[in-house]
Amino acid sequence: MEKEKKGKKAEYLISGVRMNPSGTQIESLRRHKAVSASLEDCDYISRSAILEDIKNGVNYATAFPDKDGNLRKGSAISIYKEKYLRSNENNTEKDNLGSLPQI
Repeated sequence: MEKEKKGKKAEYLISGVRMNPSGTQIESLRRHKAVSASLEDCDYISRSAILEDIKNGVNYATAFPDKDGNLRKGSAISIYKEKYLRSNENNTEKDNLGSLPQI
């Protein structure tokens, strides 16, 4: 499993996911630049684009809103077996970004 580089902070935060119709794989994700980290300042990116970013050294983490509407960093996102997006290390062969809301 690829890890966030030691000492390097996440460049992007992910605050929501859209699953495929059968609910078995992430199709797209809601992404925020870590420097702005507000709920309103976001774009949507495909699963394949994030996989490629991570393979190229871009760091991502999950994020959850706080009571003031700002995002709070969660867990680092990594790739498992070249194709699964993970925020934990249980080695299950499926996408798993914890309890992020569906968008």
